[in-house]
This record gives sequence, C-alpha cells and structure tokens, in this order.
Amino acid sequence: MKSNSPRCILLGLLITLPFWMGHTSTERSSFGKENRVTQFSFYNTSIQLRYSSDLVQAYHAQLSEKGISSYYRLLKLSTHESLMADLQYYKNHLGLNDWLFYKLIYQGVDHIVSTEGGGEIEKELLCWFLLSELGYDTRLTYLKNYIFLYVFSMDTLFEIPLIKDGKRTFANLTSFRKGNPSLQQELFLLQFRPQIEGKAFSFYLQRHPDLPAKIIHKQIAFPYKGQEYRFPIQVNQTIVEIMEDYPYFSESQYLKVPLSNISFNTLMPQLSKVLEGKSRSDAVQLLAAFTRSSFQYKEDKSFFGKSKPMIADEVLYYPYSDCEDRSALFYQLVKNLLDLPMVAIAYEDHLTIGIHSNELNGDAVWFKGKPYYICDPTGPANSDIIGKFPLGYENKSFDIIGYYK
Repeated sequence: MKSNSPRCILLGLLITLPFWMGHTSTERSSFGKENRVTQFSFYNTSIQLRYSSDLVQAYHAQLSEKGISSYYRLLKLSTHESLMADLQYYKNHLGLNDWLFYKLIYQGVDHIVSTEGGGEIEKELLCWFLLSELGYDTRLTYLKNYIFLYVFSMDTLFEIPLIKDGKRTFANLTSFRKGNPSLQQELFLLQFRPQIEGKAFSFYLQRHPDLPAKIIHKQIAFPYKGQEYRFPIQVNQTIVEIMEDYPYFSESQYLKVPLSNISFNTLMPQLSKVLEGKSRSDAVQLLAAFTRSSFQYKEDKSFFGKSKPMIADEVLYYPYSDCEDRSALFYQLVKNLLDLPMVAIAYEDHLTIGIHSNELNGDAVWFKGKPYYICDPTGPANSDIIGKFPLGYENKSFDIIGYYK
C-alpha cells in the first residue's frame, strides 16, 4: 500500500445527542460578505457568535482524501477569526472544560450551517476545522456519506469508539450525536492531519462550569446513634443536566469531581456543625451513616436502565444510588470536612473507601506502608459501624484505583 493511501478502521458504538434551536441576524460588510450573528441558549446562558457568510462553503465533492483536505484549505481562506475569538471567549468566561467547549462549538455550528443551508457533512467538517484551528489534534474517518470526527485524548474513557493512530488514541466525538448507521464496512482514515502535534482533549471534569444554576430544594434525613438528623439542602440541577449525556470516564475521576458551590455551601456547614467536638472515629462513623442511610440503594441499570456512574452532586439529587456513587460523595465529604488520607478500593463488583488515621481500627488494606481502614459508604443501611470489610469481600482481590494525600 502506498504511504498516502487511505487506511481503514472499524466503526464503533454510536450514541445520539439532540440538536438545538436559535436565531441569526445579518449585516452586510463593505467587501460584499455578510457579517452575521447567531444566537442560542447554552444551559440557560445566552450565546452570541459572530461569523462571516463565506465560512460555510457547500461541500459538493465525494468524500475522499483529496476532497476533504481541499475543503479544509478552502475553510482556511474564509473569514473565521471572529467566530474562533467568540468561542474562546465563552470557553474562558464560562469556565468550560474541553467536552463542554466542544458541545458549545457544535451547537453554534449547528445553527450557523443550518441557517446557511448546509447539511450534516458541512457541520462535521466545520467542527473539525474549528477544533483543529483551536489547536487540538484531530482525525476524520469517512465512507460514502458518513463522516466521523475524532480528537486526541489521554483520558480513560468507556462506551465511546476509540481509534489508534501511531502512539495516540482518538475519541469519536460524532458518536454522541448520530445514531448507529450499522455500517458493515471499514471506514477510511483521512491521512491529512491539520495539527499533527496538537494538544490533547480532556473529558475530565476538574471544576464545575460557571453556568446559571437551577436550584432544587431537598431534605436529607439519616439516623446516627439513636438521633435523627435532617438537613435542608440545595442542589444545582444544571450540573445534573450536564451529566445526563456526559461521556463515561475513569471511575477514579468521579471521586475527584468536587461538589458544586451550591451543594457545598448548603450541606457542608450543617455537617461541620454536627461534627464539632467529635473524635476522628466518631466523625467518620457519622459520615458513613450519612451516605448509607440518606438515600435508597438501587443499581444503575435498575434505575436508569443503563450504567450511570454519578458525581457527588448527582447523589444528592437522585433518590437512588449505588456503591460507586456513594463512594464519590463520601470521598468529597471526608476530604473537605476531615482532610484524612483515603484510598478507593475497587473489587470486581464493588467500590469502597479506606481511611488512614491513628484513631481508627479494624479491617484494613495496606497502601504505601500504611493501613487504610475500611469505611464502606454503601452499607449496611442504618448502621454506623466502620472498620469491617463488606460481607463476602473479606478475601476477595481488589485494586487501589484512587488515592488522596
């Protein structure tokens, strides 16, 4: 095979995302091009993007190496600077990570291309162009009328099609919008690479975006040592909506996603007050009782109909949760209220937390020469006993997948 021949890969799992509605206004420039503004709502935030009419070029050629690479060069000659500047502004202003930034890009492209009379191919190619010009290392695969956009990522991801090109792994972004076309043939991998040394794209959620909050009021109740505690709290539904179609990433990363400011500022002061004067052991017991008994247990597939790992905010929002979810909330509570060293202990079918403290005792796992005492956030319900392996897991093998301090 010649070095410039298209290579083939297999198409993976495809998932669907919705399109959005919006509005576009027009102003003609002195050069005959039309300077336009498209407006739409992004998680209840009003977005305005400037663009020039020459940015959307009709794609008439057959999808091929020559046709696609020529189209990119055509877009390169268009007036695209204002659109890229506006997108970068909103990324910074709203504190968007790469995944949310991509969702913003696609939503804007969807409005712009639809307004200009373009179709799905033009949308995909314009997203590819913008991500590449913004510095990301991208790839395209294609076959007949199908085209798929990939981006280089070093994250651990699940249920998303991945391809390898050299030593880099690329995640399929198109798969979150299009239904599975059930292709039985291999796809061609475009050899043209706009940013061969481009930056990596991250899906991990290390901080919450600065988007308008939808406040939900909830009441949380749990027993501890014969006393019933009731906490009125607020939860940010915007965070829950963001996570509804969020790609699944490494289990350990869910533990690290912080509570949103709204949940943190309403829950933490109440728990902190209850913990005043308590020993480390009693404090850990109370937090374990909180995560075990404040929520009803149900596995993801029974509640959502699919696997659905949660971050801490989602545990506070939904009525049901399982071991992975409660471990994420417990991890954040112990980190922020007690600041004790922790490990995340992953069995084949269970996730739990170990805590290191000289005031704890009982069953422990050893990590870096120190004992981490089992403090299971999941069960048994209505119990505050810590320092015990979950029933049936006393001799099972496990991995340490996360570590704090």
